[in-house]
Amino acid sequence: MRFHLFSCLQTRWLAAVLAGCASMETADNAGESDADSDSDSDTDADSDADTDSDADTDTASDSDTDTDTDSDSGTDSDTDTDTDADTDTDTDTDSDTDADTDIECGDGNLDSGELCDDGDSPPAGGDGCDASCQIERYWACDGAPSACHHVNILFAIANADDATYRANIAAITGGTVDHFDAAAGTPTLLQMQGYDCVYTHPNSTYADATGLGNLLASYVDWGGTVVIGVFSTYTSFELGGAIMGSSYCPVYSPSSTSVAGTYTYAGGGTSQIHYSVSSYATGYRDDIALQGAGIADGAYTDGEIAHAYRPDYKVVFSNGDGSAGLGGTGDWPRLMANACSAGHYLGY
Repeated sequence: MRFHLFSCLQTRWLAAVLAGCASMETADNAGESDADSDSDSDTDADSDADTDSDADTDTASDSDTDTDTDSDSGTDSDTDTDTDADTDTDTDTDSDTDADTDIECGDGNLDSGELCDDGDSPPAGGDGCDASCQIERYWACDGAPSACHHVNILFAIANADDATYRANIAAITGGTVDHFDAAAGTPTLLQMQGYDCVYTHPNSTYADATGLGNLLASYVDWGGTVVIGVFSTYTSFELGGAIMGSSYCPVYSPSSTSVAGTYTYAGGGTSQIHYSVSSYATGYRDDIALQGAGIADGAYTDGEIAHAYRPDYKVVFSNGDGSAGLGGTGDWPRLMANACSAGHYLGY
């Protein structure tokens, strides 16, 4: 009986303890549920805050794109403002560059497309450099601001001088046309450099055919123009040296001969050499053919080349002569004036 009562009491006590534990566990679970709920609430709040942040970001981005003005303070606003300022500065720099590269004829500078600029303001012609800053015919111009002068020519020939022929050329160019006896001596390179063009041909042997030819090549390299005339490829009197090589002279003679007769210009001259030229004839011409980069310009009635030139007009072969002693008639003074000035006129 006692044992039964004790067992009963013990059982009830154990049930009560278990019930209490269950109650405590329920309360703990409820607390954890509340904590989880709070955590979820915080997460939602953070999510809301993120949403607000995104909204601010979108607003700032739209504002930057449309107006380049950011109403938000902080890094974005500073960055946008600085970038815009830098862009404006670059634009100003470009404007300055454009102003500096403007081409203006008459400012004394050789700009793109100008062959001369003597600093005339306003630009004017009649002094070698025209109103478009191009070199006028029968003039030569150098430097910036450009200094211009009439083309000056040296006749370094191994032939009798024809002063009237030289005077007729000078009347066209406005410059000097001087004579040097190349049968008696050889002009120095320095002497040649006092002229814009040297014309040479023999009718007797040169004092130094090879030495003269080498000096003439050096003169071309310096910037001068050389015109080579009749008999220069003829074996008995031929001009020698570097000037007769294919890098310089536009022709050679397959037979090394020269023939006499009356050779009349038949036409076909289209280069600056034949500017304002209509007719001419010569009593002698060489048997020639093109070499190197040589270009033929005009022909005689027998089909022979009348003139030929290197593409830069720095070396011209004139297959004949305008002096009275060699039967020259017609527009020879004009031909010689053109041949000596074409390279300068075109800016070579």
